[in-house]
Amino acid sequence: MKKFLCLSGIFLFIHLQKLSGQPSLTYWSAGLYASSQVHSGLLSNGRFAFYPSPGFGFALKNSFFNRIHVGIEAGYIHLRNTYKRSDQNLWSASISNVELLPTIEVNLKPYGKYYRKNPSTPYLKFCPSFNVFQTRLANVADFTQDFHFFPYTYFSTGWYTGVGYRFRTAKEYSYGIEIFLNNMLTNKTSGFTIGESYIADRYAGIKVYWSYMKL
Repeated sequence: MKKFLCLSGIFLFIHLQKLSGQPSLTYWSAGLYASSQVHSGLLSNGRFAFYPSPGFGFALKNSFFNRIHVGIEAGYIHLRNTYKRSDQNLWSASISNVELLPTIEVNLKPYGKYYRKNPSTPYLKFCPSFNVFQTRLANVADFTQDFHFFPYTYFSTGWYTGVGYRFRTAKEYSYGIEIFLNNMLTNKTSGFTIGESYIADRYAGIKVYWSYMKL
């Protein structure tokens, strides 16, 4: 019995040593993104106006295992839109927006720092969004008492969804491209409302990511 326990202890010790020598599947990644997006709201009567604007930010994520990435993204985006009162009266809006996204990403294939056989994967993203924005209106004229303006800085929440594809080009570096839509729970980014009208603001676009994967 003592010999059996002794041998069991030796085998257990060897097994633990092997496990301790194996790399963990958990890793961190940090990176940057650049974006281009368009705006939809009261300015364009709920349609996306084709005025692409730039944005940039950073992303910090943790991979608990090969299918799930959890992290946070923060960045600045710019939005533009116009409001046509008449053929001679065209308002223009410039929207500065800071976005904060606590992200959850689901890889559709096993992917990670140690998955050499799968250097790429499509993924889905869904998360709440937090936005701080300010709108500047130009060429504003010919309005009535029904108009209510929002000239200050405001805060809004929303829901962000994205579909993307990421691929690894080296052991610790990866790139990605993502199409996204942010449904904001506000109608103030247009800078004004008319009477009781309510058209929720949205912005959609594309992001390009560069990331460094680190244990």
